[in-house]
Amino acid sequence: IDHIDLMKIDVQGLEPDVLRGASGLLARGQIGQLLVELNWGPPGESSPADDLVKLLEQHGFRFSEICHSPSGRSSGQWLRGHADIMATQTESFSS
Repeated sequence: IDHIDLMKIDVQGLEPDVLRGASGLLARGQIGQLLVELNWGPPGESSPADDLVKLLEQHGFRFSEICHSPSGRSSGQWLRGHADIMATQTESFSS
């Protein structure tokens, strides 16, 4: 696979494991966008969503709500209000 334009992952909290399995694709910038489910835990506790966001940030991804024209923002508290998000790798990221 040379490049994946859009990858959708919804595996009930195992999204970080799926992306660890695709670490080579992430490291080479071969995944453009991800549509992923966020499985948040209680505030202050680590969750699969926290692990997923951290992993994607390490590979230069920005986040947006699923909408007609995503804006691409840094992660933050606003993500906790969403169960599904779009993550886009920024062009300025280099592995």
